[in-house]
Amino acid sequence: MEDLKGKVVSTQLASAVDPVAKHLDKRLEASSGEGFADLKLFPTFNDSFLAVANGTSDAALAGLPVLQNLMNQRPGIFELVGKASDIPSYNAWVVRPEDQDLRDALNKAILKIKQDGTFAKLQQKWLGMTYALPEKDYLPDGAR
Repeated sequence: MEDLKGKVVSTQLASAVDPVAKHLDKRLEASSGEGFADLKLFPTFNDSFLAVANGTSDAALAGLPVLQNLMNQRPGIFELVGKASDIPSYNAWVVRPEDQDLRDALNKAILKIKQDGTFAKLQQKWLGMTYALPEKDYLPDGAR
């Protein structure tokens, strides 16, 4: 990620990637004396990708599934160049605490398609790749 020093980087404002981008900028500055030239925060990831496509940003940070989908939809326009962070992150469902039946049904359905291979097939079809999901110790503090 040293290549991002002195570059204009973009991502979505208030997304899960926003603090990762800010942390990476500070880490680059602390280790080499130079961080990003600018961090542009956009209302949507699509806006940050457009900034890369039109040359007003050098790179965009987003989650791997989002980027893989983007590259599948717009082949030849973007290139995946590396990971911005070693912090694992996962896509997730969220339900209200009182909706335990819905939560349990979602968990059961996800487990079923993971076990029978459907989940990996869907990942490959729509993302062009597969990635593992954790089986335990993945919930943040306070989650059930």
